[in-house]
Amino acid sequence: MYEQSTNVCTDYQAYRKLKNVAQWESADGAFSAYVSCDLAAETIKAMPVARIASSKQGKVNLLTCSYGEGISFSYRSRQQCTVTGRGDCAGEPATCQASCD
Repeated sequence: MYEQSTNVCTDYQAYRKLKNVAQWESADGAFSAYVSCDLAAETIKAMPVARIASSKQGKVNLLTCSYGEGISFSYRSRQQCTVTGRGDCAGEPATCQASCD
């Protein structure tokens, strides 16, 4: 919303797409994401993973699985997480793996 484009201020549909999200969290609290309320659960479940990456935020390690539509699920851990390979899952999602230890 704070980018150079101001169309979210004048176009209600663009504003709704940007702001109509809710935080989702797995039952165990390990995974979380901000997901569009306009997307059906079946649509999200059917999305193939596009990219996986690890990063550090303070003392917490983040493992992020990115899907289409701007959806990224993050796993937070104090363990060190590493991605196997380049993390590009578009070609072969089965080879897209990571481990935390």
